[in-house]
Amino acid sequence: IAAGLFGVVLTNVIQFCIILVGSVILIAKAVSISDYQTIIQQVPPEWFSFIPQWDWQHLANWEISEGFRLFILMSLVWVAKGFFLAAGGPQQLYDMQRFLSARSPREACKAGMLWGAALTPMFMVSAAVGVIGIMKWGGKLTHPEHLYPVVIGTMLPIGIKGLVLAGLLSAFMSTFASTVNAGASYLVRDLYNNILRPKASNRELVRASRICSVLIIIAGILVGMQARNIDQIFGWIMMTLGTAVLMPNVLRWFWWRFDGFGYAV
Repeated sequence: IAAGLFGVVLTNVIQFCIILVGSVILIAKAVSISDYQTIIQQVPPEWFSFIPQWDWQHLANWEISEGFRLFILMSLVWVAKGFFLAAGGPQQLYDMQRFLSARSPREACKAGMLWGAALTPMFMVSAAVGVIGIMKWGGKLTHPEHLYPVVIGTMLPIGIKGLVLAGLLSAFMSTFASTVNAGASYLVRDLYNNILRPKASNRELVRASRICSVLIIIAGILVGMQARNIDQIFGWIMMTLGTAVLMPNVLRWFWWRFDGFGYAV
């Protein structure tokens, strides 16, 4: 809250190093115990197909294992969502702050390339945990969400276990700090500075951004206490708020009189 974007970026670098070490440990563990034939026996054959399985009969039941047939279909929906959200220009997410704060467009391009490369081990961690779960427990676990704590609690020695947990917490804190910082900047620049206090000094704006950061955290805690699980919050953000932003982004290309007031409405 006090350090602003500089503090967020600095802590993100440190947290990424911790995440990377934890990711390498989990990936190495998965590779060391992998047996391709066992994996083939445990998963549906559709997992090895590059063609999406257009199977809608299990759409309403996400708890059954066969629901993963929709993984590729949901990936296509996710890509389409990202495309339309960015149709009105740079995405309205905290990541755009990184590019706007770069020294030059060339530095921003380098940051984007590094970002793409750095995300690779993050996705491999999810696959590594899945492989370990398949090899050790198969279909014995009653719920997929139990897999992560079971793998970390039983497969990793003391010390390494703490490092991996620190990596998971670092991943959470990185997104958390970035989102809070971006949310405060929107509230201060778009509302406070633009409407309430157009002539506010930089010192006043910094103080207002810190207050907004605290309010955002409190609001997030209150919302989190009302939710039953992460999926409920994630679905509401993506399907409700995401759709509300998606339509204006596309509409602005076809309606030349579409302004900020219409976007807010």
